[in-house]
Formats: sequence, C-alpha cells, structure tokens
Amino acid sequence: MNISNDALFLSIFFITFYLGFLSDRLINMNINEQNAQSLKRKKEAQIQSGIDIDDNKLVINIKTDGLEKKYNELGEKALSLDTITSSVDKLKNLKR
Repeated sequence: MNISNDALFLSIFFITFYLGFLSDRLINMNINEQNAQSLKRKKEAQIQSGIDIDDNKLVINIKTDGLEKKYNELGEKALSLDTITSSVDKLKNLKR
C-alpha cells in the first residue's frame, strides 16, 4: 500500500510538472507571437506614415536679422535691480 501511494504521488507530481511546463511554453509562444505582431504593425504604420528621418540634412541661410541681441559676449551676466516683491507687484498689475 505504501509503494502504490508513493508511485501515485510521483506520477501525479510528474504529470502536473509536465502540464505546467507545457502551459508555460504555450504562454511564452503566445507572448512572442503578440510581440512580433505588434512590431510588424509598428513597422507598417511607420512605412504608411512616410516618416523618413535623415540625420544628414544641412541647414543653410539662417537669418538672424530679426533677433534681438541681448549681450555682447557669451557668459556675460546681467544684474537685476528687481526684488521678489517688485516682481510680484508687476505680476499683480498685469493680472488686472
């Protein structure tokens, strides 16, 4: 009786182990298929949208005539005489 119980326990153990192993493989296969399908959809969407990123584009003739020059040299610091309270007062006046 003891041997048959042990054999039954071992057979049930191995059957459940094998079923768990198979279900894990099936789940992983399904996940891999879904990932492959989503990557395929993303590539198709990118092709359909016509987005083409080119890192070799050269931009010339940038006009800076309309820009305001703030400083004579880079790194020059401007001192502000405004305090926090005067800045808050200016904001309150703008709000009105």
